[in-house]
Amino acid sequence: MKNFLKYTLFIVSVLFSTAVLSNEKIYFIDMDFIIKNSLAGKSLKEQLSKLDKSYSDAFKKEEAELIKDEKKLINQKNILAKNEFDNKVNLFKKKINFIIKFIFS
Repeated sequence: MKNFLKYTLFIVSVLFSTAVLSNEKIYFIDMDFIIKNSLAGKSLKEQLSKLDKSYSDAFKKEEAELIKDEKKLINQKNILAKNEFDNKVNLFKKKINFIIKFIFS
């Protein structure tokens, strides 16, 4: 009975304390509105857009170069000796791995 009274008193005190704290006002900030309409937000959005475009151009250039190298390797497959071709394939894989590590680090 004594434990039941302690647990009941504890539960009632927790319930009433949260009810008292819930009377505080909650405010929300519309960050999208602030970014779209403030000078700093517009500037930041423009800078991010420029960075995105420059990175996108760089990635497209790198992708085109890798595709060109891959096609070159495929064309040389029957011409080169097996171990020379394997060495070139390994170098190509290392180049790809280096680029992936560079991008994701």
